[in-house]
Parts: sequence; structure tokens; C-alpha cells
Amino acid sequence: MVKQGGEIMSLKIKEEVLQVENLVGKNSVQTVLQSSLVLPGALPSIERIVWINGEATVIDIIVAEDRVIAEGYIDLQMVYLADDLEQDSANYQVVPWPQAIAFSDYVEVIGAEPGMLGKAKLELLGIEWELQPDQRTINVDVLTQLTALVKQQDSLTAVTGVTLVGPQKIVVNDLPLNIQALIGQETGKLALQKTFTLPENYGPMDLILELNTQLIGIETTVTKEQIKVEGKLGVSWIYAADTGAVYSFAADELVPFETTVPNNTGLEDLIVVPDLRITNSATIESGKQALTYTASLFLAVDLYQINQIRAIVDITGSSGCVVEVRKTQIQLDNYINDKTQQASAQGVLEITDGYPPIREILSSKGEVQTTDYRIDEDKVILEGTISLEIAYLAYTDEELKPLYCKVFRNAIPFQQVIALGGVEPGMTADVTINIRDIRLDLINRETIEADVVFRSTVKVSQPIQTDIVVEALEVAPPEEDPPSITYVFVQNGDTLWKLSKKYHTSLEAILNANYWLKEREEYQLRVGDKICIPRKS
Repeated sequence: MVKQGGEIMSLKIKEEVLQVENLVGKNSVQTVLQSSLVLPGALPSIERIVWINGEATVIDIIVAEDRVIAEGYIDLQMVYLADDLEQDSANYQVVPWPQAIAFSDYVEVIGAEPGMLGKAKLELLGIEWELQPDQRTINVDVLTQLTALVKQQDSLTAVTGVTLVGPQKIVVNDLPLNIQALIGQETGKLALQKTFTLPENYGPMDLILELNTQLIGIETTVTKEQIKVEGKLGVSWIYAADTGAVYSFAADELVPFETTVPNNTGLEDLIVVPDLRITNSATIESGKQALTYTASLFLAVDLYQINQIRAIVDITGSSGCVVEVRKTQIQLDNYINDKTQQASAQGVLEITDGYPPIREILSSKGEVQTTDYRIDEDKVILEGTISLEIAYLAYTDEELKPLYCKVFRNAIPFQQVIALGGVEPGMTADVTINIRDIRLDLINRETIEADVVFRSTVKVSQPIQTDIVVEALEVAPPEEDPPSITYVFVQNGDTLWKLSKKYHTSLEAILNANYWLKEREEYQLRVGDKICIPRKS
């Protein structure tokens, strides 16, 4: 929003309302959450747990004094091999525990205060379990990492342009700024359904052990009325046949989706950052060769605007021109540059810790576990590690192609150098890394060669703290014998500060002469108000 100040004598002032924000702080804390799970009575006892997976949901974020509190829950799902002597083949069971663990944890962020913008994410770094002697109770330890950031948001009117008409001269000092600020948030949801049919060479489905969904090719389109988000879902699953044999299948056909949310900003020049969360389920159809996939997409969209301005930091008049200015200190993150770049990391994985040798790899997942960055001249250097999880069929005489899951924590280190013009040491970076593809090559029964493709997005900002001009006024010399009291009607653009400078008095004198103003929030003037302005004593 822009408003043009009126001409006062020969000086024209341009003012803009700026939405600014700066990063107060970001921090992470690791915590182990514990729970005891008990099998439902109708299910057979456990011979061996294949895996326990989890997903965290944050439902509330509270910014308090020097901390961010996050509350939510963790859904758990277990796949296990039943202790069933009556079965001639492997008997797999799936047990979901929705909201198995509730959490309320906090991260210290020095400088955080109530009312600031807070964001938090809970990541599951690892799940360990211990099966109790009764073969029905499982003690679970979930290693979590809570990461939170706090931003200070502010709205202020700044002087961004000064024009002088006439013989007088002024000197203007300004500061170029690229301000990227969150100006809106929208949410939406979408339901999808698709039926997939297995090829004839796949065994019939008896039980879905794991269902995976991958987001592919997310694109956004912005109009003044709405924001469209579209993309595709890649679907794969692991299932058990009634013979106990286990298969994995990745559907060739992608599931397209498209959804819209309103654009309440009315602006088209926006940066849109969508965040999609998916919950899914699957139903095996009669005949056991087809599966109906159902997904619910929950969409949160952050809307950012970039303003490229030149903020005035000082105005000095000369040749008889007297300019009064009012300044305020601002803190903001000055946007410098951003880039998205793809890279890959390689590593060798060894099956150890008593796990049986690999017959066939069914599926794999990857997650960036640790990340750090360093900013040098015109480049950002990312470092971290990637953890991998594989589901595989093992060589063993005890079971029919038994299913195992092996996790390789922080198994693949990586370093990525991203060339980024204009960046230099002392700036800060916002880094997001997503795994795009995992290629595994089985060298032998105990050794895997992994090639992980990932995509990094880096946005670099420069923290700035400075004084800028928020009001400016050309002031005529005071009259030799001014009246004791002057009455004025407030016009558009008038403020108490401007009136005090124009009439060579003080804010306190105007407020004391207009006591009713003290009852208004921030002594706000309204167009048409009649103001009594006393002579400065």
C-alpha cells in the first residue's frame, strides 16, 4: 500500500507502508519420548517386530518469553511377524496406534516474546523398541528433534522518496532494501481416490504392510483472486500374499491433483510457499489384484511479498530550506539472493548387527538428519548426513522370504557448494533439503552401494539494524509574534509530530491542550478533527 504525501511549500514526500520482519532466533532440541504399547486382545502374539514407523503432527505453537512451545501427537504403526504355530507360512500383522504419544516440548529462543510469529517442526530421528517377555507389550523410545524459529513482524510508514521544487537544495541519504515479509496465510484440503491394478505376474494382495506417497512436480499459479497449487502423487506399497510371500509395487500411473485457496491479499506479485501434508489409506478390492488408494491433502500456503525500496536514512536542507525529520530504528532481514540446486551423495552400506543377508530390496526411504552451512564470498557451503531405511527380503531357512527393515543412521555424509552472487560472511541462510531419488545397487548379500539425489533450496538474508526516516516536513521560519492558540482541522497525512513541527510547538503541549486525544489508542488523529495548538512556552 502506498500513500503520497501532499506538497508542503516546495518539498514533496513519498511515504510507503512497509511490512517488515526479522529473524529473532532459531534453535533445536532433541528429546526421547517413551511409551508402552499393548497388542489388542484379538491379535496373535509377536514373534518378531519387523518395523515401527511414526509420524508427528504439531497442533499448537505458543511463543512465550524466550521459548517456543510445541504441542501435538505421534502416530505409530507396527508391522510384526505373528507367533502362530498353526500357520505354515509367515503370518504378518499390521497394528496402527493413532495418537500413540502426546508431546508438549519447548525450545529456548532468546528474545522471543508473546505475539511474535513462531514456527515449529518435530522430526522423528529414530524409533527403538523392546519386546517384553509376554510377547504382547512393546516399550518404545522415540528420538525426536524439535526445531523452532521466531520472527518479529512489524508494519511501519517509511519515507522512500523526496522531491524538492525550487531553488532550495537538500541532501538525501538512502539505503536500498529488498524486504521479503509474510503478508498472508491460507489453508485448504482435498480428497483424492484412485484404483490401481496389479500386473498378472504379481501375487494377489492379502495385507498392505506399508503405503507410501511421494509428492512430484509441485507448481503454483497466482491471480488476484486465488492461488492454485497442482502436482502429482507417486504411490507405492509393500504387501503380503496369503501364502506369506511379500511383494513391493510402485504404480506407473501418477495421481494428479489440483486445489485452490483464496488470495485475500489481492496481489499477483507474490512468493508462494506451499506446505502439503498427506494422510492416506488403501483398500484391497475383491479378487485381490486391485487396490483403491485414498488420500487427504492438507495444504497450508504462506504468502510473501518482496518490496524493493530505497529507505531514506537522513535529509539535510540547505540554501534556506529547513527540513525536520523523525526517525525510528528498524530491524529486518534484507533479502539478498536465493537458489535451488540438485546434487547427489554416494555411500556404501553394510548389513551388520545380526541382520540376515539380503535377497531382494523392496523399498527405501531417505531423510536428511543433520545440516549445517557456511557462507563465504558468493557461495554457500552445505554439509550434513543422510539416513537411509530399507525394507528387504532376507536369505534364511527359518521363514519363507522373510521381511526385514534396516536403518542406517547418518550413513551418507554430503557437502554441496552453491554459487550465489552477492552473499558474504555474516549473512544468514534459510536452508531446505529434500530427498528426490534413491538408487541402490546390491553389491553382495551384505553390501549396498547407495546414490542419493537431493535438492537444496537456500535463501540468504542480511540482518540490518538502522535508523530510517519515517516522517519528514519542510518547516517555515517561526513567526515573530505567533498567536497564543491556533485551531486547525486535521487533513489526510497529518500527524501530531508534523503539526508540532509545523507550528513550532511540542507534542506534550498539543496533548495537554487536547486532553481527549489521550483517550485514543496511540493518540491517533482522524481527518476532520479540530485540534487546538498552543504557542510553545
